[in-house]
Amino acid sequence: MEIERTFQNISEGSLDKADQQSYLVSLGWSGSTGWQELLRSKRVLIISEAGAGKTYECESQCKRLWDAGEPAFHLELATLAGSRLRDMLDLEQESRFEGWLISQCDVATFFLDSIDELKLSRGSFKVALTQLAKECYGKLGRMRIIITTRPIPFDEQLVRKLFPVPQFAEIETSADGETFAQIALHGRRNKKKENEEEVPPDWRTVALMPLSDSQISDFAQTQGVDEPEALLKDLRRRNAEEFARRPQDLIELCADWRNFKRIRTHREQVESNVRIKLKPREDRRELSELSVDKAMEGASRLALAMMGTRRLTIRHSAEADSGGDGVPLDPSAILSDWSADERKTLLERPLFGFASYGRVRFHHRSVPEYLAAERIKLLRERGMTSRALRRLLFAATRGKVIVRPSKRPIAGWIALTEEMVFETLRDYEPAVLLTEGDPESLSLTQKNQALSAYAEHYSKGGWRGLSVPHIQIHRFAVPQLSGEIKRIWMQGIENPEIREILLNLIEVGRITECLDIAYAVAMDVGASRPERFAAIEALAMCNDLRVDIITAGIAENAELWPDDLAQNIAVGLFPKHLKVNHFFQILGRLKKKKRGIGDLSWQLPRLIVEADLDASTLEALRDGLFDLASAGLRWQDGWPHIVSNRDDLSCALATTCVRSFNVGSMTSWIHASNLALQLPRQDHGGDEAYTQLQKLLAELTADRNAQLFWAGNTLIQSIHPTASAWERYYEIIHQGAACINSERDLAWIKEALFDSTRSSIDRALLLEAAMRHAPSQDEWRNHLIGLKPLVADELELLGIVEDSLKPQEPNEEHKRWEKKHARQKKRLERKQAETHVSWVNFWSEIANQPDTVFSLERRGNTAWYLWNVMSKAGDGSRASSWNRRFIEEQFGKEIADRLRLTLMEQWRKERPTLRSERPDEEKNTYLVRWLLGLAAIYAEAEDVQWATKLSDEEAKLVARFAAIGYDGLPLWMEALVKVHSAGVVAILGRELLFDLESDAGTDSMLLQNIDQSSEPVIDIFLPILRAWLNDNYKCKGKNVNVTAQRIVQVVHFLIKNGDKETRADICAMAHERLGKKISIPVAKVWLPVLMRLDPSSGVNALEARMKSSGKATRSRPEKWIGDIFDDRHDGINLSDPQFTPQILLRLVRLAYRHVHPADDAKRDDAERARSWIVNALLKTNGEEGWTAKWEMASDPVCAHFKDRIIALAEEQWAEEIDGIALDEEQVIALDKTGEAPPSTNEAMFAMMLDRLSDLEDLLLRDDSPRELWAGITEEKIMRRAIAEKLNYHANGLYKIGQEGVTADEKETDIRLLSTTSLYEAVIELKLADGRSAKDLRDTLETQLVEKYMAPETRRSGCLMFTLSKNRYWDHPDTGSRIGFTELADLLREEANRIVEKLGAAIRLHVCALDLRPRLPTEAKRVKKTRNSKNSALLGEASIKIKNRRPL
Repeated sequence: MEIERTFQNISEGSLDKADQQSYLVSLGWSGSTGWQELLRSKRVLIISEAGAGKTYECESQCKRLWDAGEPAFHLELATLAGSRLRDMLDLEQESRFEGWLISQCDVATFFLDSIDELKLSRGSFKVALTQLAKECYGKLGRMRIIITTRPIPFDEQLVRKLFPVPQFAEIETSADGETFAQIALHGRRNKKKENEEEVPPDWRTVALMPLSDSQISDFAQTQGVDEPEALLKDLRRRNAEEFARRPQDLIELCADWRNFKRIRTHREQVESNVRIKLKPREDRRELSELSVDKAMEGASRLALAMMGTRRLTIRHSAEADSGGDGVPLDPSAILSDWSADERKTLLERPLFGFASYGRVRFHHRSVPEYLAAERIKLLRERGMTSRALRRLLFAATRGKVIVRPSKRPIAGWIALTEEMVFETLRDYEPAVLLTEGDPESLSLTQKNQALSAYAEHYSKGGWRGLSVPHIQIHRFAVPQLSGEIKRIWMQGIENPEIREILLNLIEVGRITECLDIAYAVAMDVGASRPERFAAIEALAMCNDLRVDIITAGIAENAELWPDDLAQNIAVGLFPKHLKVNHFFQILGRLKKKKRGIGDLSWQLPRLIVEADLDASTLEALRDGLFDLASAGLRWQDGWPHIVSNRDDLSCALATTCVRSFNVGSMTSWIHASNLALQLPRQDHGGDEAYTQLQKLLAELTADRNAQLFWAGNTLIQSIHPTASAWERYYEIIHQGAACINSERDLAWIKEALFDSTRSSIDRALLLEAAMRHAPSQDEWRNHLIGLKPLVADELELLGIVEDSLKPQEPNEEHKRWEKKHARQKKRLERKQAETHVSWVNFWSEIANQPDTVFSLERRGNTAWYLWNVMSKAGDGSRASSWNRRFIEEQFGKEIADRLRLTLMEQWRKERPTLRSERPDEEKNTYLVRWLLGLAAIYAEAEDVQWATKLSDEEAKLVARFAAIGYDGLPLWMEALVKVHSAGVVAILGRELLFDLESDAGTDSMLLQNIDQSSEPVIDIFLPILRAWLNDNYKCKGKNVNVTAQRIVQVVHFLIKNGDKETRADICAMAHERLGKKISIPVAKVWLPVLMRLDPSSGVNALEARMKSSGKATRSRPEKWIGDIFDDRHDGINLSDPQFTPQILLRLVRLAYRHVHPADDAKRDDAERARSWIVNALLKTNGEEGWTAKWEMASDPVCAHFKDRIIALAEEQWAEEIDGIALDEEQVIALDKTGEAPPSTNEAMFAMMLDRLSDLEDLLLRDDSPRELWAGITEEKIMRRAIAEKLNYHANGLYKIGQEGVTADEKETDIRLLSTTSLYEAVIELKLADGRSAKDLRDTLETQLVEKYMAPETRRSGCLMFTLSKNRYWDHPDTGSRIGFTELADLLREEANRIVEKLGAAIRLHVCALDLRPRLPTEAKRVKKTRNSKNSALLGEASIKIKNRRPL
């Protein structure tokens, strides 16, 4: 069974997504194109992902064309880059190729296939194409090129450059008088073909579509699957179609199905898919032997490195360095223990795909996530600690534990096997357990815990924007969750999102024990509509009998079931879970709405196309839609003539008729089809259904077409009775569904016309049809004569035929008009011929007698005529129509030079008037010969020194010509102002001032042209505009609105192009004007200016203005918001750093105070402006941004989306915490040691806490040397002991810094220095036995923070204090006695105060080491060792950490 693959057209903006399966699936298959249509184009670029089957398709099509006798060749691009084309052909192919070259009309098809994409570089790709272009030189018009390419603009641009499609209709630019005359008279233009819209495009960029569901089923059958529908059903159930849409994947999946008869879990599918794609290649010899297991190891190491560095591509060759987005991962650094051949062999296995030249990537996003998790599992087996893993995946911030956003996918996979990760996710971010990895592989206990934690975590509060992908819901849902769902539901859930997710679980998992919950929600009028719909879907999926009761009630109770909910139910449940009669009861009560995406006229046709409908359902659907669409059927005078109360169903009816052709009653089908095409056509892509139906109707038999004809007549006569045969015929044929084909239909028309039992009115209609459809124009008269016997019994009809046969009486007026028209046509043709001859002669004279045409007397006219022709030969711009290339092609360089010199004379003889110098009625006009002057200056400007050779007066004259420029200032203006700026200012400066003082209510065109010019041109006008603004900024005078408009244009120009001083002056003007009582037009000038230049003052001014606003439309507060923060390209940029989070917060409050969400539908501009302000605040970073967002969430005006604000703020903060990726050195260390050296303050702090925890674990061992530590009485000795232990546990992540230690060791800090960055952590050590509580508390700020933690790279600190004997301290504030635990609490409170004071810029920890004996026996040992020398204790140093805060 041959699978017919299809293609989708890809727009330029979507090129980068063309090889992404998810994107292509979203496009759908309905509008796709097959090979037959594809091969109608001359150049086709096919994009597809690796393994999609593009090579097989190209080879198959090439063979098909070859077998049909056509010259068709399949060429591998990498081979073509190093070989001659003929060397790649066998004898038969070469013979056919030579025959094609000789032929004058044959078209050859070249399939250029990048089979081995990685062998292609930019250079070799270009070489391959160039080779083919050379071999086929001059034959581009007879080549059809199909090239499999990559989603890279470079590839497409190169193909277009080397293989352009010749436009044969284009007038060739040959050097002869005929060509010259053609251009002079008609210009250089292409002739348009008739019906051009039906001509296929010369160029197509398409994507090879993944296999559709039906193709999967057909393909599976070819692979020996006995029940392909069962396979497809299981794929759908598990939402695993993505693993079956590539032929290569499906082959393996079918083999798996034959063995297991089921689709395995997502985890098993990914694992199997990875191993399959890492098998040795069989299509060619590899550079090195590489087992699947070793390939898995290498791929997982690369995956972990990619996830850690967040790099998207892997370097494959040196060309990776020449371009591409971002820096690729270097596999030679990650796999340094592999040979170069092994690395290249791995990267050329199917697991990796082409990314760009010299780069590859994993073929699917889930692969590196899964493999990175597998690598971490292996590292755990090799000794990676739990703390190291926790530090890699999680971070502690603001009293919470978060999953690092970049590590969420990995965490989801690891949670399947790592209990600590699962528990941490469950307790702190349970959403990851549902959204990432494979929830299906969680145990039932884990699923219950995850669901419980998810509900507990997110059920309180309102909407947050939560979502769980539907595919993950499918993987997670099982019937055994019923008890947990009931328990959660009974506790009460505030957040509607959680209720929807639970209902989705009930639906997908078919959890019948929870259907009472679903039914209660479905019937609850107070529940949200999405919840009620989800509840009904759950009932339907479980085949609950109450669905029939619900759907029956929907048609009768609009209060309980609003229209939008009823519509969603009808479309969502039909046909599988909704009976036909209930479906039409619901449709019948819905009202026709304004068309829009998502309405019934858009949804229903798509449902009918995609639904599985049997014959009886189709017939019932067609008849029901016909009845509904017929309701209120009526005629109206305007077009369309025929409308109904439910003509929004016409597309659905047409779609049903297409599907139900030859189903049930043909008479009913014909009447339904006729009505569908008579009613107004719906938008939203429904044309395809109408077109398909028209095609079916056009192919009806004569008998069926007669039925259609009379159905159209019946319809028209039922709503608009008329005796006019012509009017009825026109409506039936030209506005209706029927069409008459003489060969097919004349027989039945004549037979019916001859039937004397028919009514006269019907026979008149038949006669009208018969008379209009003679077999041919030549037979028309005989045809009419043949109709006379058929109507001989009806004198009136017979008279109509005889009148038509009579010759028309000559009309004298008409005869006079025809003679006049003929004379005029003859004169015009004669004049055109004379003109053509004169142009040919003119060309001949220039070519043969240049001295004559360029004589003193004639050269002016010669230049004028040549300029006219040049203006038609170029791009259509007459202002810059100096076209040396055209003149040289026609006459040679000498004539072009002479013309240039003549033009240089011509412009100096003109003096264009300025707009300010012309009368009012001529201000917007100019003389055509001035455009010749502009072209002449372009000709003179060929000399780069031209401006230096102008006199001052000539420069002023040039400036006058420049003022004509209606499409911008000329390109030569920059050269002119560099030499003659004073002259330009004298002319154009005065003209600019005239524009600004004009009463015209439009912007200055001259100022617009200046604004689009280069910097030197702009600079000379800045002083003029500043001076004008100084004189006019107060906006006084008669026409305030016009002056305000001019000020806005000038201010925008000056802000954009002026210096800092200019902007400061404008800001001062804005302050001054807004500080006074000014009119609304003037305020609308200066408020946006102040907001842009000084946002804080701008907000103050806006608040003041809005307080004083009245009720007039122009001054309403919401109008101010909408006007100031509109979407102009030069509007206010809310992402400007001047708009601090606090300023944005003020704007948010202001916007919500005056732009109430309840009124959003009435004010689009104000609503959009408010949204932009809110989004700008939500995107702010840092401590200030965090604080502002929390204040925003706490403000009552934002109470309706408080929880959403908090969710976004937390997510933004998490991304900031996780903002710095690891580098290659760090991921190498991670892979070797299980830990990555810290490269941020946050990472340094987390690592320090872990190392303190490691020491804590050490002290809990049986051989704990606590008593040895307790015997240390000097801080410097204790420092050495702790430093040694920390150094022992460094694991290559840090070094113990000694730089800060003085010779006498008075400095007692321990510094941990990252081995790969400048970041440090500092531990200040104090022996608490002899220190006061105040001394210890003061140490935190005065010594640890201020002395040691000042550098940006040293913001992680710890105060460590020890106690070796019982004692109490005086509280530094209250004087009360406190013990060791209270002392630790006191110091931690102080640490928290300092951190809060400094805005979380530092991280502080307090570590209390209690070295006192824990047991009596240990106390005795302490007494014996108390007197030992401190030096003997250094090697046995250890610590005890108590009351340390958990991560």
